[in-house]
Amino acid sequence: LGSDIGEQIVNTALSRSSNSSPEVLAAFTAVYFWAKLMSGSIFFLRPLALVPVTTRRDVWFAVRLYLVLASLMIACILSFAFTPAGVFLTGIPNYVIVRNAFAAISMLPATDGAVRFCQGLLLRRRLSQWTAAAS
Repeated sequence: LGSDIGEQIVNTALSRSSNSSPEVLAAFTAVYFWAKLMSGSIFFLRPLALVPVTTRRDVWFAVRLYLVLASLMIACILSFAFTPAGVFLTGIPNYVIVRNAFAAISMLPATDGAVRFCQGLLLRRRLSQWTAAAS
């Protein structure tokens, strides 16, 4: 819920900002697409928490796996932010706008992964009403 509300707040703030240009909106839209595409590989953390995590050792393995994947995603997104690859991926020639957009969205895959993993743990504890409230 927090992730979805946060996305809506960013969209509203960008569209209502007085110094917002179509180039800024296009950059954030393109960057958001790439971040969500990369987040897809972290979405498997919900079933990981549901099925194979049975012992404390398994939980720590899953947490370490999440941290490694989230770190890789953040590093990849930040590498897009600070190299010409970001300009190439978005198609927007303004390097500063693209860099700021990638930097602002860099934590999105990590946040999505944490939410999915916690949802899996809640479902495992048979607390589906909390998972439904948070979705």
